[in-house]
Amino acid sequence: MVYLSHMNEFTAKKLGEVYAFTIFGHDTLNKGGSPILEKPRNQFFTNIKEKNEVHGAELKRIAEKAGVSEAMLAKAEKTVEKLKKMREVYIGDQWQNATEVCEWSGFFEGAAIVHWQLLRGAEKTIKQETLLILTEEGVNTHYEFLEKFGGELEEVGQAKAI
Repeated sequence: MVYLSHMNEFTAKKLGEVYAFTIFGHDTLNKGGSPILEKPRNQFFTNIKEKNEVHGAELKRIAEKAGVSEAMLAKAEKTVEKLKKMREVYIGDQWQNATEVCEWSGFFEGAAIVHWQLLRGAEKTIKQETLLILTEEGVNTHYEFLEKFGGELEEVGQAKAI
């Protein structure tokens, strides 16, 4: 069994990328929150924020325990900057357009899923139960978010096709 204290640079960077998605997901909801949080289904968006906070705290705890916090945070910072640039290109000045925010969110959630899956793959070598549970929850959570944003966009598509 490989212990967390033996986490390599690749895994530390994957922790950082996934951590960036938790930070940036929260940032996007705060920045673009007004059109989507006003929807009757706003509890869903509150749940996203809560899950991002829980996942982020757990990722930090795992990195600290493994002694890779510095590498994780450095990679998270770079990843957040990349995500900001992509979001700006995609949304631009359309922050009050719930459809644009949901479209971006679909793109974002798909990217979050594949990053969580990379970390889940690393966990299969590390074999650390806390990380296994977290990666399973992270993948499943972001699939749930993607499904929700997709459903919102289907409704928009139906309404606008008339």
